[in-house]
Amino acid sequence: MSRSKRAFSAQELAAAQWYAAPGDTDGPQVAFMADGYVVWRHGGDPQAPVLLFDRGEWEAFQAGAAAGEFQDLVGHSLAAEVTNSQD
Repeated sequence: MSRSKRAFSAQELAAAQWYAAPGDTDGPQVAFMADGYVVWRHGGDPQAPVLLFDRGEWEAFQAGAAAGEFQDLVGHSLAAEVTNSQD
C-alpha cells in the first residue's frame, strides 16, 4: 500500500530554514518542514526539484549514515562517475 506524501509549495520552500555544511553553499542543503518532513536540495540550484523524506525515511537515512552504510561513497565524485560513464 502506497501512501501519498505531503507536497510543499514554492513559497513554503523559499521560506524554509535551509542547513548546509559550513562554507558549502553549492552542496546539499536540508530543511525541516511541518509534520516531520525533511526536504533536500542542491544548494547550487535552489530552484531545482527537491527530495522529500517523511520522518521514518529520514530516521532510516540517519541510522544508516551513523552505522557507516555509505562509507563506500567517501572519496567518490558523482561528476567523475557521470563523465566516465558517458565516454
